[in-house]
Amino acid sequence: MKKLNLSILLFVIAGVICFLSINSYLVAQSNCPVSLTVSYADIQQLSISDVDFEHFESRTLLFTLRIKNDTNVDVNARLKLIVNIKLASGKRYEPAYIFTNGNILIRPGTLTLTNMDFNDPRYRLNSEDTPEKDEVKRNVQDVALATGKFPTGKYSFYFTIENTICGVITSGDPVVLNLENPTRVDLRAPDDGETTSPFPLFEFYHDGVKAELTVAELRAEQSREDAITRQPPMVNVALSGTNSFLYSGGRPLESGKTYVWRVVSKTAGPAGSEIEVSSPIGLFYVSNEIQTGGSGDSKSQDKSIDDVLKLLDEMFGQQYPELIASLKKSKFTFDNGSLDGTSLSKDDLLKLLRQLQADAVDINLNVE
Repeated sequence: MKKLNLSILLFVIAGVICFLSINSYLVAQSNCPVSLTVSYADIQQLSISDVDFEHFESRTLLFTLRIKNDTNVDVNARLKLIVNIKLASGKRYEPAYIFTNGNILIRPGTLTLTNMDFNDPRYRLNSEDTPEKDEVKRNVQDVALATGKFPTGKYSFYFTIENTICGVITSGDPVVLNLENPTRVDLRAPDDGETTSPFPLFEFYHDGVKAELTVAELRAEQSREDAITRQPPMVNVALSGTNSFLYSGGRPLESGKTYVWRVVSKTAGPAGSEIEVSSPIGLFYVSNEIQTGGSGDSKSQDKSIDDVLKLLDEMFGQQYPELIASLKKSKFTFDNGSLDGTSLSKDDLLKLLRQLQADAVDINLNVE
């Protein structure tokens, strides 16, 4: 009986101690005089000269820490940084790197540190071993040394500070850098030297997110380079998350003229810089016929085609670029349309489309 009572007593004492410990921790957290906030730059590309992850030395601003001390006495704290990496290949390293400094002196007020301050011996971060250290070196650091750029992927930085008063304090959301390394920009359509309608659909390939497309008129005395840089261009548009653009919003392209176009992929670099990768400069001709064929030289026929294209744009909206691409791929001309075996002229097609639009008929158009 005494043994049972002793066991109960010990259990109660342990529970009280645990409660007091948790309560003390919560009180300390709620009254903690130290806080940590982090801000960072929106960077999409890092070179080996920007940061050395092995020793965490850097020459380019990546993030800023603000450690606030609301007391009137100095506070010593331990700063810890964990870097997680998810490469574009799908390989994850969590953690990839761990860095610590066990003796950060925080005077009353606010201590502001950037990643460049970690070069200072007072704030230098010491590297700790991680389970996949050798593989991280091979697939991240060595790749950066070989190519000059850190491999594409998601780099997440988690900061904490710790002291005897507050315990562990986190900075909230991590610093996340989504690194991209666009290597080329290919022009796909129109082909170089191709003849297009006055409303061409531009198609290109780049492995970035943001791009700038420029279209300019090419005059007889100009080179392609001179024409594409001449101001103002026919159109200059910023694109994001797309590899195509239907010509609109600029000055109208004119039948019989020659134009050049270029796409520049843009990536945000350190210190507010932009890293650009340019395509070759493409050339195309404009005719009021999507494909040559038929007697399409008269102004009345040209006007009919313009009206048809504009009406198709109104009727199909977002599907219009896909429709025009299908027409081009099928080598369709406005001289070879038919309805139930009966041929349709440009004017007939225009009248039919206007009637369908007026009647609000749902259209499912197939191009064969």
